[in-house]
Amino acid sequence: MSSYLEDYGERQARHSRKLRWLILTPITVIVVGTLLYFQFRDYSEYRRAKQFLELVQKKDYKGAYALWGCTDQKPCTQYPFTEFMKDWGADAGFRNPEQARISGTMGCQGGVINTVHTADQKDVQLWVDRRSGEIGFAPWKLKEIPEGFRPKLAAWMWNITRNCDPLIGP
Repeated sequence: MSSYLEDYGERQARHSRKLRWLILTPITVIVVGTLLYFQFRDYSEYRRAKQFLELVQKKDYKGAYALWGCTDQKPCTQYPFTEFMKDWGADAGFRNPEQARISGTMGCQGGVINTVHTADQKDVQLWVDRRSGEIGFAPWKLKEIPEGFRPKLAAWMWNITRNCDPLIGP
């Protein structure tokens, strides 16, 4: 009689464990996948801006200028190489390029704004176009996000929805 009751409830316990795994695994995969998507969806644009800074730091100005979509074969009339060198060159307004780093990223509908920060001068906002991958100055200036939980949460929500309108400054 004892062998009859030994397996009592074991089948139901195995069934409930399988059911729990069948339900929790897809939910976990969906949640983790969604988080990874929102974390890395602007990664290629971020890498493009980082590559630009690395080229400027290595003093490869022609290569950095090419990331703007301008080459010797296809020069940019609005931003010639002489102007580029005034902004990013060794003797230009962009001092200490080796200290430059990307301090913030904001995804907008057509591209990503990367804020380049250096210790001794004003931040520069670079725009990386999603379609072409070309770099340029941001078409508008983003406001500073004040400290605190609510402003940071609002900026995070705007970044998720790719709505930069509330952050556009004067």
